[in-house]
Amino acid sequence: MKSSWIPFISIGVVLVLAVLAMFIWRRRAASSEMDSIHVLADEVMIPQQVAMAHKLEVIDKWGKLLTAVTVAYLIIMGGILLYQAWVAGSTAGM
Repeated sequence: MKSSWIPFISIGVVLVLAVLAMFIWRRRAASSEMDSIHVLADEVMIPQQVAMAHKLEVIDKWGKLLTAVTVAYLIIMGGILLYQAWVAGSTAGM
């Protein structure tokens, strides 16, 4: 592997770590969420649940976007690497 791939591999690693961090952040935020809906019992809890739901929606939106970008980046980089290996293999026989 050429050293010219090091920046691209580093970007891929950073993207994967960012997706992992988003996953952990989502799990931690959701762990404090109450699963039952408080409609009549305590009116103080309703705004908290609405705020938590909004926070989780925002985290989910960015997590999905970051995951899609990461997968696309890794597929493109893998395709380029395979293409270069194929071209190098086909020209080696000449």
